[in-house]
Amino acid sequence: MNTHYAWIGIIIAILCSVTACNSDKILGDQSRIAGTNKGYQENDKYQYAKSLYEQEQYAEALDSFIELGHIYQKNATIFNYIGLCYYHLDNYDHALKNYNRASSLSPFYATPLHNMGVIYLEKNNYETALEYFSKAIACEKEDDPYTGTYILRARVFYYLEQSVNALSDLSTAIELDPTSIHAYASRAGIYRRMGDFNSALNDANTIIQMDDTEIDGYISRAWIYASMDDIDQAIDEFDIVYSHASPSKIPVHKLALVEMLIIFNHYDKAIEQLLSLEQESNLAEKINILINYHHAILAKVQNKDTTPYDQYLNDMATTPITLHWNFHLIEEWLDTVNLPEHTIDYIRDKTEWMQHKFY
Repeated sequence: MNTHYAWIGIIIAILCSVTACNSDKILGDQSRIAGTNKGYQENDKYQYAKSLYEQEQYAEALDSFIELGHIYQKNATIFNYIGLCYYHLDNYDHALKNYNRASSLSPFYATPLHNMGVIYLEKNNYETALEYFSKAIACEKEDDPYTGTYILRARVFYYLEQSVNALSDLSTAIELDPTSIHAYASRAGIYRRMGDFNSALNDANTIIQMDDTEIDGYISRAWIYASMDDIDQAIDEFDIVYSHASPSKIPVHKLALVEMLIIFNHYDKAIEQLLSLEQESNLAEKINILINYHHAILAKVQNKDTTPYDQYLNDMATTPITLHWNFHLIEEWLDTVNLPEHTIDYIRDKTEWMQHKFY
């Protein structure tokens, strides 16, 4: 089965842009902090607020940037930073409010437009995300284009089933930055979706040739091999990923492998991977939630009792946890998989419930 999956590298890390990745967000930080309205940057309070942000102390940074906002009421960059802080604190409504203010203060400032696109993308509001990414691209300086916006817009095109447009944006990103690992990984996924495995492998291998410790090349190859029905080679590629990934990210990658195995109908192997992951110590609560969610899916497809997993998830539903997991993959799989209708309904309902409770 050649399931339409093209973005596993993006989900984990490849769309981290000029900000550093926030290890607390499974999807990764896709936002921008580029500035405008220079002059305020020499202010000591600004430098202090910026240092807090860079240290991922978002609540403290927010307080400092709000104070600066009272001083520099017409400075778009300050309000973009306020939006970024709210974004990292999972307050998307306030993030959008401040991005909008930044954009109104500086209408040709691409960064808040990009950042609004990120939020709408995470909310699965693809049409609105496309609008904002397109506006951001239109505002980019010709001598300083930002490849990340093209990559994210390509992701939106992919979800809107416009693969040709997605491929075009990714090729543009590669022309702008021939060393963009993110663009090559994303384009490999599009080629894979189209069944052009040779082109897909060429892009994945290009990543590894540029940096043989870069996990996105191996992740891309894993999905290509899985699409070519070589699941053992796909698992071997993930073993390489684990050897190069930071320890805090390994559980996320293992869950990504589990999802790949589910999508390609290797349910027993998926269970083996989940059981192995459960043996690890000090797993984050959000990882445990996702483990139980995937256990529930696998139990259902194998006509086993889902009660223990349902109960755990129900018990966790009142906890203030945001998963930032890409449930789109399972939704897409359900549109193609050959399972009884009641099984598909259970998984679809469970997935929608997860998105509502933990997203």
